[in-house]
Amino acid sequence: MNILIISQHFWPESFLINSVAADLQRSGAHVTVLTGQPNYPQGKIYDGYNALKYHAEKHPSGVMVYRVPMLPRKNGGAVNLIANYLSFMLSASFLGPFLLRKSKIDVIFVFATSPVFQSLAGVVFRLIRRVALVVWVQDLWPDVLEGTGFVRNRKALSAIGFAVGWLYRRADMILVQSNAFIEDVLARHPLAVVKYHPNTCIKLHQGGPKVDLGLGGKFSVMFAGNFGKAQALQTVLESAEILREHRDILFVLVGTGSQAEAIANTVAQKKLNVILPGHFPSEEMAGLFKQASALLITLTKNALVSKTVPSKLQTYMATGKPILAAIDGEGSRLILEADAGFVSRAEDPISLSKNILKLKSAGAKEQKRLGQNAVDYFEKNFQHDKLTENLLALLENAVTSYESRNSKRKRIKNEN
Repeated sequence: MNILIISQHFWPESFLINSVAADLQRSGAHVTVLTGQPNYPQGKIYDGYNALKYHAEKHPSGVMVYRVPMLPRKNGGAVNLIANYLSFMLSASFLGPFLLRKSKIDVIFVFATSPVFQSLAGVVFRLIRRVALVVWVQDLWPDVLEGTGFVRNRKALSAIGFAVGWLYRRADMILVQSNAFIEDVLARHPLAVVKYHPNTCIKLHQGGPKVDLGLGGKFSVMFAGNFGKAQALQTVLESAEILREHRDILFVLVGTGSQAEAIANTVAQKKLNVILPGHFPSEEMAGLFKQASALLITLTKNALVSKTVPSKLQTYMATGKPILAAIDGEGSRLILEADAGFVSRAEDPISLSKNILKLKSAGAKEQKRLGQNAVDYFEKNFQHDKLTENLLALLENAVTSYESRNSKRKRIKNEN
């Protein structure tokens, strides 16, 4: 099967789709990726790449990668993000078909992180190539915009919702990373073929740590990922303030994002027991996770956001560390179902602090049990090979259904 993956983000950026593409290639499929110029999360184009040029390169797995011009996100903000999103959407939609004119394509697979409008490129390819389009929804739009406060205008949200419905209606199959998404997708396209296909984890290199964070002797609670509004890291800072007298507890916030400067300022001003080691490439994350006592997930308190399963959850589970979470909804349900740690409500620093103390006092044996439960749940529900096999079956089903409908249309046309 010849699979075209369309994703605004791809290697060397650290995204789940890197592992998915490599797994599909190793399974025997022929995978091609159409993506932009790497600039996430710092907002600067990586060395060796150019925002205004297009080129092709090969991923270590053998996947061919085609890059179209794209403006960097810079330091975030509405104007920069809109320019970033639009530039990829337009380049992928209009330049992409030319770049891949000689590539054989059986199915188009869109990795629909925010913004979902990158799916427009998939619609264009579907019209030109006359092949099936499968969209894997990672974030619900416009729900995530409303939930994070990025867009508040009701007319704007309504217009975006209409556009999202238009995109959904042009997909032959829609995959969702959270069961809680299904109802919302069907509300926008009642006739959609919707299937649950969860995320797996970003594959981690299992070598020893390259960076020693100096956490020895401390009960360290580590958050790793984007420092954005949706992550509600203010909850972590407030918890650190509550636990400031517990000098043997240390919060480790690994990553960067739009809130990084504000977080650093708060930590410095209040002299919190928090360290900010910065952003690290994915190949160093396994070594960092090994140094932590527990891994932390936080999200903003919002009914719309709570439907999303944070992408870091599966990665956390695979590490074998107990999980502490201040989240609501689907992510909370999975952690409790796995018995992989302790969960408090979103944006509740008091309950989070109590759970940190509870996990610390539980002792090494209980911490190890929770971590093993996390691994067992991951292996049962999110393991790479199982999900790759499932994804291939879904893509093949989409291709078969598309070809069957086309044959039926041609037969009816000939009969008339």
